[in-house]
Amino acid sequence: MILADLCSTSYSIRVFLILKIVIQTIFTIIPIIIMVRAFFALFKNVVAKQSSLGKDLFGVFKSTVAGLIVFLIPTMISYIFTDLIDMSDVDFIGCYESATLEKYQAAEEAERAAQEEDKRQKEAEAQKISEEMQEKRKKEIEEAASKRKEADKKREEKNGQNNVSGANGSTTSSVAKGGTNIIIGDSRTVGMCASITGDWTGCQFSNGGSKTNGSDIYIAQGSMSYSWFNSTAVPAVNAILNANPGTKYNIFSLMGVNMLLYDIDKYIPEYNSLASGTWKDHKIILVSVTPVNEGIEAQHGYSTKNADIVTFNTKLKNGTSSNRNVAYCDVYNQILGYFSTGDGLHYDTNTYKDIYDKMMKCA
Repeated sequence: MILADLCSTSYSIRVFLILKIVIQTIFTIIPIIIMVRAFFALFKNVVAKQSSLGKDLFGVFKSTVAGLIVFLIPTMISYIFTDLIDMSDVDFIGCYESATLEKYQAAEEAERAAQEEDKRQKEAEAQKISEEMQEKRKKEIEEAASKRKEADKKREEKNGQNNVSGANGSTTSSVAKGGTNIIIGDSRTVGMCASITGDWTGCQFSNGGSKTNGSDIYIAQGSMSYSWFNSTAVPAVNAILNANPGTKYNIFSLMGVNMLLYDIDKYIPEYNSLASGTWKDHKIILVSVTPVNEGIEAQHGYSTKNADIVTFNTKLKNGTSSNRNVAYCDVYNQILGYFSTGDGLHYDTNTYKDIYDKMMKCA
């Protein structure tokens, strides 16, 4: 506590107020005691005619001196602290005299308001730091997504040179017919489609629409996130459903690895809306985002964290569990520690086929 503020803090005002009440009580009682002693002294020597007047008057005198000393206590305290202990910057007499219940309550209220304001400022600073960190993290993810998109493009160009068009009897059309499994996803799903069909170019939705392979219809595009899912994938699925009104589909969604935690709160209400709306007559299977190898992906410019993937998957599962026609398919834990990857994010052919087999068991 700063000595100059001694008279303004609620604690010091309370101490002076208590001292003031005690001293004022003593100031009231001591004169009464002196007067009572003097009265009895006179009574004993005048009325009762006892001969101890001198002794009794001396006792009254001592009581009077003691009373005077008590009256001088505030002055003595001020002298001790001001002159002997060199605390001349504090007016103890002024603090004592100005101490009132109203002043104590006002000081206490002011301190409470100051504490609340300090708390608000700290919370605002913490919120600002949090927002700055989130913005920084978002920029890092966007930069990683841009690098991923460029890498996907190079990989597609490389694979396109060895492309086997129409492998496994697959066909490509803007509105596919004949399949019963609709598989939606990003570059990982493109990789799965290409691993199974051998057609890297045809597995990209931008190269002619959906890709049909037997009972499977792929709607996949590299480096895509929620905005593409909502604006392109959902309308493409709806077109398939409308073109085949008598068919019951298993609609798989493998979306999420791009923009992860920034998109999860968009995916959940969208899935719930589709489950009770245009996709209500079909089974929706939400496949967990599968793990990455953080050590390898860092060497290729990717920054996706498994901890963020787990958070995404948990929110996805809990946020859609109330819908009967929505199933959560946990592939993450099934392949964790049992997958092969070249860049840490995308898998080899055998891993993609393993993921396909595991998610089909959820249908």
